[in-house]
Parts: sequence; structure tokens; C-alpha cells
Amino acid sequence: MFRQILKLKQARKAFKEGRFQEALSLADDPEVKDHLQAKKLRDRALRALAGQVDRHEREGDLSLAVAEIEKLRRWTDDDAVRLHERRLRKQKRDREDDAGRMRQKYYKARLLIDRGDMDGARALLSAISPIERTPEIKELLVEIEQRAKDALRWIGDARSILSADPVQAEELARKAESLHPQAPELAEFYRDLARAKVKLVTDGDLSDGALAAFLLDWRLFKRRHFHSEMTADLVRSEADLVKLLSKRVREHLAAGRYAEAERLIDRQSDVLARDHDLESLGRGLKRLAEAQTAFEQGGYEDAKARLEEAMTLLPRSGHLKELSRSIERARREIQPALEEATRLLRERKLHEAKGLILGILEGAPGHMKAGRLLERINAQWTETLRHLDEARRRVGERRLEAASAALQRLEALGWEDPEVDLLRREIAHLERTKPSIAKPRHELAGDGGKKGPAAFGGAAPRAVAHGGAMGPLWVLGVEEHGEILVVEKSEVLFGSAARGVADLMFMAPLAARHAVLRRRRSFHGGDAYVLESVEGRPVRVNGEDVTSATLKDGDRVALGTKVHFRFHYPSEVSRAPVLQFEEGELVQGLTQAVLLPPTGRAGAIRVGNLVDAHIATSDSSGSCEVYRETAAEGGQLVVQGASGVAVDGDAPRSRAFCRDGSTVRADDLTLVFRSIAPSD
Repeated sequence: MFRQILKLKQARKAFKEGRFQEALSLADDPEVKDHLQAKKLRDRALRALAGQVDRHEREGDLSLAVAEIEKLRRWTDDDAVRLHERRLRKQKRDREDDAGRMRQKYYKARLLIDRGDMDGARALLSAISPIERTPEIKELLVEIEQRAKDALRWIGDARSILSADPVQAEELARKAESLHPQAPELAEFYRDLARAKVKLVTDGDLSDGALAAFLLDWRLFKRRHFHSEMTADLVRSEADLVKLLSKRVREHLAAGRYAEAERLIDRQSDVLARDHDLESLGRGLKRLAEAQTAFEQGGYEDAKARLEEAMTLLPRSGHLKELSRSIERARREIQPALEEATRLLRERKLHEAKGLILGILEGAPGHMKAGRLLERINAQWTETLRHLDEARRRVGERRLEAASAALQRLEALGWEDPEVDLLRREIAHLERTKPSIAKPRHELAGDGGKKGPAAFGGAAPRAVAHGGAMGPLWVLGVEEHGEILVVEKSEVLFGSAARGVADLMFMAPLAARHAVLRRRRSFHGGDAYVLESVEGRPVRVNGEDVTSATLKDGDRVALGTKVHFRFHYPSEVSRAPVLQFEEGELVQGLTQAVLLPPTGRAGAIRVGNLVDAHIATSDSSGSCEVYRETAAEGGQLVVQGASGVAVDGDAPRSRAFCRDGSTVRADDLTLVFRSIAPSD
């Protein structure tokens, strides 16, 4: 089996490299000759050899044609091949005697006619005296004359409709050219056709697209019929085209349509002769594009220099003046802000530096220098948060030396934050109470187990024994007001709890992967949520079967027959939707889930005595918002309240970060954060 594969592979390689004899020898080997691939390869090689015979015959090289057909005869006994060989040998013999030479003239004339060289064929046959002309030669002479007459007739028809329909006239001329390419009337007709084409364009009112299409056709037309030879009238016609293009380009420039103008100039440079005016406008457009790019990237001096050069080459317009004013305004306002942000970054004042950079990027989203500074700020921010997280964790583990080392690294980075002072005070207190460190914390308080400032000598300590960052699924609980499942995923999978692969699982007759809800960016109204069936599973929206649907506020969704929920936006100021499960309970025992997008306060969960709250507490006075910062802001989970929030016993502040296990008080509200696994 291996030998067969190897021989077939060698035969295919020989065939691809044009070694047809070797390919036939390998394919005819007894080990592989009955194989289907070998038979196909043998047929292809035989056809290739026959093609070589035909090529040599067409080129008049009968010696090579006879040699090739002898090779072909070794591999086939086909009658057609045998007859072909006899004919070639006869032609070869004929060439060697007087009668054969006459026949060879016929063959050569036939070949010239097939190649379109009518003048060459006529000259060759006319040199034969009428007495020596065979019937075949006479027939060829008649055919040449008939072709010339037919071509002349087609040219006449084309000329008669040239002014009315140049396109149809060109098609008739091509028919004449196929009959007699050297017809002298053709060259004159194509010159007239070129003038008619240009006149049609210059007199008409073509769109830019139609003009570009014509220029492409004009390039092919010149290359086909005129090569490098242009008569004076054709040069004048091209000059008219250039004037038309120049006028159209200036119209675009005056209207501020610089991209359209540049496309026309590029098309002109590919097709028409060089024009100083258009070349100057093209250079101006390139400098304008470079100035725009430099401005967007923050290179204001470079942008100003390039714009000044562009303004010397282009007509004055409102766009140029506005860009000039924008560059000057950026030099006055953005450049100092950028320098101030750089100084703050060197001083490790990341909050202030980031605020300045975000302000710059809001007005100039493509500002390259500001983008690079923001990347540096985020990198330092990530590093400081990592050290801060380590300090929290080490304090919770009562590993005070490691916690102090983490705080020292934060101080070396220049991080200034009230939480650092709180952690430092916590470490100092734990150092003072080190002999009793093994006792439960509530016993250290000395107040009957109650937490409060008195437990730590008047200080309000943080509870530091909680876990790390929240997972993609977590529970937000409000004491005496219930819990809600929070989902932080861009794609939420619904399914049965039988296999445990879905994000939202139900004890219901659903598939393991039944449907998926995707958050997509919408240009019209923030985030949009698209519900899609997985592999055609039954999904209905407002009673209609769907495979994909964009959900709107108030839509009612049915998954299978036992899971029904309502898609609802409780608040007009928050894009965090709630799924209210009316039938079918989540495996966590909850009946509501909120989808929390990483969009800052625009997607906050609102809690409290509010008419548009996600978790309403009608008998309380406090309120707060829980949201996930954007990636540019740091991506932290934040709780914020108008009256301040206290996290894990800290002093109240306007906003604070939350983690797994955090307890937050906002006036008379108590919020608890608990991360869960998808299968909890």
C-alpha cells in the first residue's frame, strides 16, 4: 500500500513539472495501473502530450510534432492518433519536395489567417503564380477578400451610428477587427470614436462614479488602440478631459468634499497626461490629510505646518479655516492640559492626571499622546490596586509584616488614598492587640459583640476578612427587602440545571443550552439586548415564535413551556435591565436578575425609596447606586450615595469600592455583596 501511494505521488509530481513520459511510466506500473487515480493521471498525461503535438503543428515545427506524436504512440493505439501521425509524416515529407513546399505555403497562410495577419497571408499567397495556385490556395484568397469586405461593411455600419450611439458603434468595430485587424479604415474609425467618447463626457453631466468608470474605460481604450501614439486631435481631447476633471475637483474643494476630490485626482494620475494644476491640488490634499492626522494624534506644531502648506495649494474654504482654528485652540488649551497631566503622572497623582486625560480624550478621541498617557496611568493604577488588594488580604489574614510591606510599596508609588490610612490604622491596632489575636474579633470589641467605633478606640475600622473581586454572577442583598441576582456578562446563556453549563439555570424542561441573551452596542440608544434561540430551541417573545429578537422594555419572553420572564428597564437614567421571572425559578431560588453593564453610572443598579429603583425600599429613607466603572476608569465595582456610604464599618464617604463579602450602609439601608458560582 505504501509503495502504491509513493508511486502515485511521484507520478503526480512528474505531471505537474511537465515530465509527461515519466508520469505515464509511473502510472503504468503494474502495482498502480489498475488504481483509479493512476488511470485518471494517465488520461491527463496523454491529453497533455497530444496538446504538445498540436502546439508544434500550429507553430509549423513538424519535426518536433512528429517526435512528440511518436512518444504518444508508445502509450496508446487510438486510431485518431495513428491517423494524425500519418498526416504529420506526410506533411513533413511534402515539405522536403517541390510539391510539399507549395502545400507548406498553404499551411503557413492558414496559420497567419488564424492569427489575424490578413496582410501577411495575402502577401504570401499573392506571390504564388496563378498557374501554381492549388484549389486550396484559391479558396484562402477568396476567404481573405471576403473578410476584408465584411470588415469594411461593419466599419461602415459603425460609422453611421457613431454620433448617436458610440457604445454600439464600438461593438460593431470590434466585430470588424475580429475579421480583419489590419483594415486601414479601423485606425481612422477608432480616432473618430475617441473624439466622440470624450465629447459625450465633456458635454454631459456625469456623476463622479460614471466619470471614474469612463476614465478606466479610456485607459483600456488607449492601451488597446493607440499604444504610445497619440495624434494631435486626441491630445486636444485629453486636454478637454483634464479641464473637466479640474473643474469638478475645484467644485468638490469649494464644497469641502475633499475625499471625492482626491479620488478624482488619483484616477486622473492613473489615466491621463500630467497636469500641473491637478498635481498641485493633489499635493495640497495630501498635506491636508497629513495635517488632519497630526492634529488627531496631538502633533499640533506638525499639523500647523502641514496645514499652512496645504492652504497655499488649495482654494480657501470654511473647512480649512475651521481646522486652523481647531489647531490653534488645541495648542492653547489641550497642550497645557497634556503637560499638566504629565506632571501629575510624574508626581503619582493618578486621579487628577486621569481626569485631565479623560477630558482631553472626550474632545479629541484619537489623540495619540493622550492615549499613551492614559495607558501609562492605567498600568500604574493596576499596579497600585494590586498592592492595595494585597494589603487588604494580608490584613485579613493577620499577616501584618506582609501587609506593611504592601503599604510601603504603595507609598513608594506615591499612592494617596484614605483607604491606605485606614489600613495603616488597622495594622497599628492589630499590632497593639497582638497577644489576643487568636480571639474572635467581636470578643476584642468589648461591647457585647457589637461592631462600632468604640471597639477600636473611636476609629471606624474596615472589615478586611472578606474575599477578592466579584465574579460574573453575584447576589446583591438588602436587609429586610430581599435579594437580586446580578449578572456581569455580555452573553448570558439560559438552560436547564441538569448539566450545569448555563449561566441562568432553571429546574424546568429546557435544553442545557436553550437560548442566549447578548448585549450589543447600539448607535441609537446605548446598549441593546438581543435574545437568540440556540439550535432552534422554542423561544417566544410577546407570544410570537422567534429565533432572534431585540428586546424592548416590557417584552414578555417564554423559554419552552415552563419559564416566563418580563424584560424591564425600571429607570430611564439607567441602562441596567431587570429580568422578572413570572414562572420558573432560578436554581439560586431568586425570581429577579439584573444585567449590569460596565458603563459607569449610566448602567447603575438603583436601591432605595425611589420610584425607579431596581430594589425598592418604600419604608426607608436611604438610597444608593451600585455600578461597574468603565475599563478606562479602572473597572472597579462602586457603591455611591447622596448621603454617603460606609463599607465594612468605615467612615461614610460619597463613593467606595466593594468586594466579595462587603457590607454597605447607606443611611438606614444595609447592602450585602456575595459572589456565587454559576451552579450555586
